[in-house]
Amino acid sequence: MYKKRILIIFLILVSLGLTLFITFSGANVNVSDIMPKLLLLGGVAAVLFVIQFALLPKPDPFEDDDIETRIDMVNAKNQMIETLSQEGYVLDLSLDSLKEIDRYLNSTVLLENKGRILFSIGVYVGHILIENGCGSWMVEHLPTGIEIVVSDGEKKFYPVQIVTEKYHNGKDESLFDYASKMISNK
Repeated sequence: MYKKRILIIFLILVSLGLTLFITFSGANVNVSDIMPKLLLLGGVAAVLFVIQFALLPKPDPFEDDDIETRIDMVNAKNQMIETLSQEGYVLDLSLDSLKEIDRYLNSTVLLENKGRILFSIGVYVGHILIENGCGSWMVEHLPTGIEIVVSDGEKKFYPVQIVTEKYHNGKDESLFDYASKMISNK
């Protein structure tokens, strides 16, 4: 999305520059003759600028090379919802459904695919935070790998880390309480 915005701005500037060059390159140019054309061109540029920043969707914080991460996140979350729903947990992407996630984590010992399951639950928690106005997804590239983050530009939430801590700390931690607190403090 950022590349498209830069391209649009570049095209606006090139078209303005070409118009000015063509307009002023002729001999004996009367400024009063070209002023309406320049005003019209400036108006068109202003409209394109407004469309560029007001009407187009907000930029996606994922870089082009992070599209695989996005796909993995969506697939992991959806698979986790399907699996836990088959086991009788009610997961409807609401804040209250985190009580079901807490119940699952409190009653389960993960022997296989622990990392994948905790990642999936972290994406689920992050989705709920985003839906409740806590920001949008970002990917932090670290020397050790990537970390998915929910950020509003000022605060950062690390849902996968929170889920992992909850799993290791046991019943004393509550994802529902954590998310409720984050949402009320936004």
